[in-house]
Amino acid sequence: MKKEIVLDEAAQELFAALGGIDTSSAAKGTPGDQGDLSATLGQEDRRMDEWRIALIEFLFRLGGHLKGLRLTGINEQRVSERDDLFRYLSRLIQMPDRGSKILLRFRGMGFGTVGRRGHESDYVVTYGPLTLDIPIVKAVVNRRGVSASHLPGRLSSAFELFSSMQINTLHISLREWNETTQKRMDLSFQGLAHYFVGFSRSSRLTHGAQTQETESPGVVLDQHQRPDPSLTMLAYVNGLSVETVQSLANKVALMLLQADAESPLNQHANIYEAIFAFKNLREKLMRSPIEVNNVRWLIADRDDEVITREKAAVGRLVMEKFSDSPKRAAQLIESIYGTDFPDLAADALDARLGRVTDFLDEIEPDGKNQMVEEEVLGQVHDRLEQVPEEIFDSLGMKDSTAEAPLEKTAAGGGKLHHKLLGMVSFFKRRFGTKKKIRQMMHKPVEFDDLDYETIAEDFGITLEDARKLVKLLKSCFDGQGHFLRPAFEKNIPAFAKHENKVFEFLWYYLKEIKGREDRVAFLNSIQSLISQMKRKKEAMRIILNDLIKVPETVSFSDRNALMLANLLIRKYNKELRMDIEISPEEVLRVRDGLDMEIINNIHALLDEKREPFIGKLQSIHRKTKEMLNGKDGGSPIPVRYLLSLERECYIFVSLVGGGIAHRIMYGAAKEYGDPTAEIYHLTRSGRAIKGLIQILRVTLRGLARFGASEDKILLKEVKSSEPEFMALTKDDSVRYSIANLMKWISNLVA
Repeated sequence: MKKEIVLDEAAQELFAALGGIDTSSAAKGTPGDQGDLSATLGQEDRRMDEWRIALIEFLFRLGGHLKGLRLTGINEQRVSERDDLFRYLSRLIQMPDRGSKILLRFRGMGFGTVGRRGHESDYVVTYGPLTLDIPIVKAVVNRRGVSASHLPGRLSSAFELFSSMQINTLHISLREWNETTQKRMDLSFQGLAHYFVGFSRSSRLTHGAQTQETESPGVVLDQHQRPDPSLTMLAYVNGLSVETVQSLANKVALMLLQADAESPLNQHANIYEAIFAFKNLREKLMRSPIEVNNVRWLIADRDDEVITREKAAVGRLVMEKFSDSPKRAAQLIESIYGTDFPDLAADALDARLGRVTDFLDEIEPDGKNQMVEEEVLGQVHDRLEQVPEEIFDSLGMKDSTAEAPLEKTAAGGGKLHHKLLGMVSFFKRRFGTKKKIRQMMHKPVEFDDLDYETIAEDFGITLEDARKLVKLLKSCFDGQGHFLRPAFEKNIPAFAKHENKVFEFLWYYLKEIKGREDRVAFLNSIQSLISQMKRKKEAMRIILNDLIKVPETVSFSDRNALMLANLLIRKYNKELRMDIEISPEEVLRVRDGLDMEIINNIHALLDEKREPFIGKLQSIHRKTKEMLNGKDGGSPIPVRYLLSLERECYIFVSLVGGGIAHRIMYGAAKEYGDPTAEIYHLTRSGRAIKGLIQILRVTLRGLARFGASEDKILLKEVKSSEPEFMALTKDDSVRYSIANLMKWISNLVA
């Protein structure tokens, strides 16, 4: 690797901006010298932005390379472009926590994309913890300034090229990077060059162009007699003739067609995937490191995700119905299996429901597609559960005739499929019922029959049980809306019977309790409910998603969320028998008592939601410093509460562990471990010194859980600053706490 790498001008600029290939400890996922917490969190943004830039530059060149392959095939210029691509891939493969693939998917929603082609060129790209789309890249520009102003244009250019080539998914396997991988990718590009020629000829034939060509040499066709890019690349990667792979594809297509309901082949959405269902073929054939328009990657995110026979059936039928329009197929599947429903605006949700309606209307008369219809309706229902409820309130629905109580008025005014209409109507009703429940905390509220019917449908219980549940909940508040803890705890066994819904139900509304006395009573009561719950993973998901839903804001419920998360993450909690407002520091001693299944789920969630989680920590820390500096901006949240909130953050991060957690804790410990740091010398810092030292204790004990050599060096530096810490206060209890902390450090690093 000491050989000089010759780069073109653009690549030279990128590598200069990135500082070359980073071999520092920070790049490898260890803390290194990162300054205080604000610097650490900012550096995390900058660190990930560098990888985003590298990914954008790769995609920009990939789009250009594929365009060249489509126009002129493989030639000397294409070889040079390919080598340039490989240099960027060799850079990207060094990213920590990178995962094993780059996955590009057509979304077709627009999301602020400028121009009439915005919806046609709206893609989202994932690579490990990175997610890229146009809005995200615009946020990168906002952080980095004018030096990054070209990035949205480059990514848009790449997306437009992918769109013009009818690419709806592009999957690049990056498990390793060596000469063998490069050779297989080179062969994949050769296969793609032939596919583009075949696709172009097929399109001319489809649209009735005058031509004598009736087949496309060098390309493998799918069961619809259209060129298939992944099957074509399969031939070239394995050194097989197109005729051989075509014969194999035809046989597998026939087997898929004739497979009975119990056949394992039904778990595969296309011929390419089904080929690898056969052990002897799987052992003899290599998957192409590049896969284009494989419907699997519209349905699944993970390489190891098992596709159910129901999902595979949906994929096959969608591709059959839209074999001549990959984009429409991709948009429909995204409308059924998309993961971004929590972020959809009303018009985007309306568009997706319209696509699903068209599909259901088309397949409904055919009774053999009942399984597909049930799968589609079930998946859409699950995703509508994730949509913010206020979005339903803004959907274009209105009263109509008795035969059609509600009809869709947005996105062209067409009616929803009657079964989708029932779903949307239910979610709108549920939003209204929940508003009544929220009002119950302030005044007596009466529920009507429709409210009880909605609750019964939501919980999957009888109408009578719904009435009893509301009665139980109403009994937990007095006439002035004050929370009655004894009544709640008396009702816990009844609440726990419906734990799959009732925790979210209670959390969503009761977290908003304003009075401190009521809030503390609720917090301790809901701990008792948690102790009787079996579905703790679901409770954790609800809490964390709610915490990071709006990263820019800080609210009273945030501390309750983190404290409950710190309870759920452990198998045993003695706090359940105590009345407390904060997690005891002793929980940082827990190791064997952690629930690793829940922690693994948290890791997966934070990998997916890393940016909003980092943003939430930044907001909390920034708000704490503003309040300490006397800049409350009319906020009702006191400094004491913010300090305890930040303390809960560090306990949670320390218990969760992992690379990003280590970097956060190192930055926090470095800031709070420096007695000259700004946070100790703001306008109100002196009055808040007890809370600040409590955070210092938590950050140092939390950092010690990671046990890295640089952590011990930092702890020794903190110990050497003991006189300066003592000089911060004359409060004997605080000085005693500092002395005990320093003694603990001495014992630890001795």
